[in-house]
Order: sequence, then structure tokens, then C-alpha cells
Amino acid sequence: MSGRPMEVSVALSVLVSELSEKTWKAELIRFSVLSDLAKVEGNTLNKKIEFGINMD
Repeated sequence: MSGRPMEVSVALSVLVSELSEKTWKAELIRFSVLSDLAKVEGNTLNKKIEFGINMD
């Protein structure tokens, strides 16, 4: 996925991660052959979005 759909899905994922409490805080679901949770890396919004876009 790329372009606007990717941007929207990453933005929503980061938003939900930021608003969540303990268990889901700073976690994103990585969709691939085997889906799993990824710990969000970065201290700024830009770094978190970069992480979301670049995770494989």
C-alpha cells in the first residue's frame, strides 16, 4: 500500500496508539504475512509517523 491510503492508515494507527492506555500505548499492528504488534519508536510525531510508514 502507498500514497494517501498508507498515510491515512498510519495517521489513524499513531492516533489510536497515542490515545490508548497501558496495554496498547505506543503499539501499532504490523500487517504482513504474520501480523504482530510493533513498539512505536520515536519521541516526536514526525518520528512516529516515519516509523509507521517504514515498518515492514
